[in-house]
Amino acid sequence: RDPNSEAFKYFMDPPLDCPEVPETFWKSDTIKFGLSPALIDGSESDLWMVGVRSRITQICMAGHAALLLLCSQHFLLKAAQAEPNSEEQNDALRAFYMHIQTMIPLVYHKQMRSCFPNSPFPLQAGPMVEYGEKWVGKVTQGRENLAIMAAYFNGNLDAFQMMWNYETKKNRKDIFVPFRPCSPFKNRACWKRYAWYTYESCDLCCSPYAKGGYGEAWCWQGPWDFENCCQQDFAGLVCKEDRKGEEGGCVDCPKSVRWQCVTPKEHALDEAIKEFNKQVDERGKLETRKHELVQEVSLAEFDYAAKMDIYDFRWQLWETAEQIFVDMMQRAEKRAVDA
Repeated sequence: RDPNSEAFKYFMDPPLDCPEVPETFWKSDTIKFGLSPALIDGSESDLWMVGVRSRITQICMAGHAALLLLCSQHFLLKAAQAEPNSEEQNDALRAFYMHIQTMIPLVYHKQMRSCFPNSPFPLQAGPMVEYGEKWVGKVTQGRENLAIMAAYFNGNLDAFQMMWNYETKKNRKDIFVPFRPCSPFKNRACWKRYAWYTYESCDLCCSPYAKGGYGEAWCWQGPWDFENCCQQDFAGLVCKEDRKGEEGGCVDCPKSVRWQCVTPKEHALDEAIKEFNKQVDERGKLETRKHELVQEVSLAEFDYAAKMDIYDFRWQLWETAEQIFVDMMQRAEKRAVDA
């Protein structure tokens, strides 16, 4: 309500370019898909393909649901500041309702309800649906259940009474490890909205997986360093993740992700132990193969000796037969001479 507050200034002139009619995932840098649950339903059978999963990730559905809520509050504030019953107020109120009607089916979808807890956005699908249905009705049960409501005080619209008043239960510590160094941006001046190069990406430069524990060293120059540009949750630590259930591109398998963050020395020691164990396993495999080869050679030698015995026996038979043949030929020639 205070025109001098940061909240008033932000929602009165947000850096979001909020569209009055939210028809597409307008902040995505790919094809502008329709902003509806039909996109989720239509893509579920194709999620085994890497390209489809990548495109869905780039759209960032949870982020757009959050944008819908933020932009709805922008239009409510515009309605509160407009002249009562003016065309400007009616247009702003109409834009509010359109954002809410678009938001509810999206966040009500079962996939989105599972997606929000795994995203860096401090929102929950349940309260968002409850808030939206308070003002537009149960649109998830069909448009026939649409019931537009508004709050009034002394005969005039009371837009402040209609604003989001649910507390966010999510703490920054609940955000998944890969998202936390950039949620939110520590210094917005460090990053472009869309990174054309790797050194422009907060996700890559502030990565908790970087081996030094302070992001990727080649990203930093002058005042643009890890301390000024990245959240410090994992400063001096190197993280790694262990994912289960995605082997072979399986979509329906139960999945789990576990992270472990340690100092660079501990990480190097862990990697050395892994490499040592890998080589021990490799040596074990080679030893096993060695024993297998010894057995194979022994069997081959036995088989060779047996076949040599057969060969020698048949060679002797051949020599005997040859001698008989020679003797017979000599006798035949002698009889011919005598005759």
